[in-house]
Amino acid sequence: MGNYDVSRDPCEILGINWQDLDVKPIEEIRLAVSKAARPLIRNLHPDHNPEKANDDKAVREFRDQIIASGARIVCRPDSGDATKLIPELLGILEETFGSTENSKGFRVLNNVGILQGDGIYNEKMTEIYRAVMDAGYAANNLVFGSGGSLLQRVNRDNFAFAQKASSILVPDGEGGYVWRGIAQKPVTDHGKDSKEGRLAIVRNDNGSYETINRDVPHTALDIMQTVYVGKRITRMQTLDEVRELARDFAA
Repeated sequence: MGNYDVSRDPCEILGINWQDLDVKPIEEIRLAVSKAARPLIRNLHPDHNPEKANDDKAVREFRDQIIASGARIVCRPDSGDATKLIPELLGILEETFGSTENSKGFRVLNNVGILQGDGIYNEKMTEIYRAVMDAGYAANNLVFGSGGSLLQRVNRDNFAFAQKASSILVPDGEGGYVWRGIAQKPVTDHGKDSKEGRLAIVRNDNGSYETINRDVPHTALDIMQTVYVGKRITRMQTLDEVRELARDFAA
């Protein structure tokens, strides 16, 4: 999270990963909750794992402080099947914060709720509301982000395309450094799993392309080229070159 001004909108301050709470952001979250002046602040929780959430320090550590703040904390899951994930997460939050039954017989969580902003469009909102109400929860437990899918649904997800870090250089404990693979692996949507390690792209004898781990011994030629290192661009490419590569790939 880094440093921040406590006068900022808590929506900006509470952008943390619930699964990384063994590090210093705990103190920053405590300060942010204590300074909350708005009735609604959010906590980003990407790649939510329902199996781990019962032991989540954020739920246990900050329960009393969240209640005392008078703010409503909304958990924001990201990747995954929202129709399955949200009812599960509501159940986990209900165990800690409790709920109140409304006049229609549905349960409203105390002090907390869910903000769903990933993959929202009209039909998906209806599906999520149906799943939540089938589980016995009221619709006003939810807040929706108005993502681009409410305007058009032609985006990078049509091709399941995203660029993500796959490896980081970390101290090896002996004065040197070693590469360690990292990846996104949402437990409820393995279609969004990303590749891990230092990667190479090779062209097989049949003309097909394959992504391999470059640190595993191999004889194939890596066709990837370094485009930038740090702030330096090392490979300039014209639009004509891009078009030629596209034609070669499609051939």
